[in-house]
Amino acid sequence: MSNSDHSVDRKLDGPSYEWVDPRVLDIPTYFRGPNDLDKFLSKVSFLKLDSHSDALMVDIYGYTDRVCHRRENAPQDFFFTTSFFFLTYNVTLPFDEFTMGVLRILNVASTQLHPNSWASLQVYRIM
Repeated sequence: MSNSDHSVDRKLDGPSYEWVDPRVLDIPTYFRGPNDLDKFLSKVSFLKLDSHSDALMVDIYGYTDRVCHRRENAPQDFFFTTSFFFLTYNVTLPFDEFTMGVLRILNVASTQLHPNSWASLQVYRIM
């Protein structure tokens, strides 16, 4: 999915995002083009080996899009996330049953967990 497919005009300071720390809304993506994305993809493997590689598409989100944004009225399912999530904690997609169960019980999206929570979750998953 390209930027034009899912870029939606969003009010960055609108009432639906009051829960977001204003500093988050000031941070645009540092991926500016295909070279930046290729460099990131060469450093990380975030699909499990037995996964269908066509089930996931990675793209750079728009300059006004933020990691906290929902997909709003975009026709395709997608979610915004950070490279930190994959580079630091070696998170792979699709999530295993344990991880999905924890996210369901907590009723949160993967990007809503604090990085320390992801670290703890990985430890429990391995145990």
